Amino acid sequence: LTPFHWELGYGYGQSTQDETLHNLVDVSHLQLALGPAANCTGDCVPVNFFGGQGTITPAMLSYLGFDALQHTKQTQSDLYANIGFSLNNLLPAGPLGFAFGYETRQDEYSFLPDIHSINGTSSGLGSQPTNGKVEANEYFGEVSIPLVKDFDYVNDLELSLAGRVSNYKTFGDSTNYKAGVLYKPFAGLLLRSTYATAFKAPGVGRLYPGIAGAVPG
Repeated sequence: LTPFHWELGYGYGQSTQDETLHNLVDVSHLQLALGPAANCTGDCVPVNFFGGQGTITPAMLSYLGFDALQHTKQTQSDLYANIGFSLNNLLPAGPLGFAFGYETRQDEYSFLPDIHSINGTSSGLGSQPTNGKVEANEYFGEVSIPLVKDFDYVNDLELSLAGRVSNYKTFGDSTNYKAGVLYKPFAGLLLRSTYATAFKAPGVGRLYPGIAGAVPG
């Protein structure tokens, strides 16, 4: 038995995005500015689009327009532990290798649009706040089996088998496996063949996109 090789780690990542959409129109202000003068009180600035060149003043544009700010945040925390070792003198071709591991991961996503997009008073597409998270626990195991060593036309022949079980609290389980063969007929030439299954979990942003407007086509 060779000494154990182990690894224990934790990782955390965070990304934020602040996006500003310039020169949008506040629809509620536009309705007041174009409506009856009796309703345009306080800081309301009446607007007349048919008054000819120069009648649209900076004060009118300032009252009608705004810049929208929307905020997106994604975080990931990842705790993992791996262990590996080999058993000697069991096979004539070399040591039998094993590796096992565990990982727990959490991804979180949140999106906060501008208040005008939320209440429907923006000339842009409307959207609603959203947030969510995906939690996963994964287990894996791998074994490396040496089959032939130092024979004519078979300098090295090795079989590797691996499996991974993933449990997602949001949408269930997934089991995947891999089988590979390494063949070295002589020094200087190495051939490798692998067959594997895989599962791609949807990103947390795709699972919780929220309600948003769209343009047909």
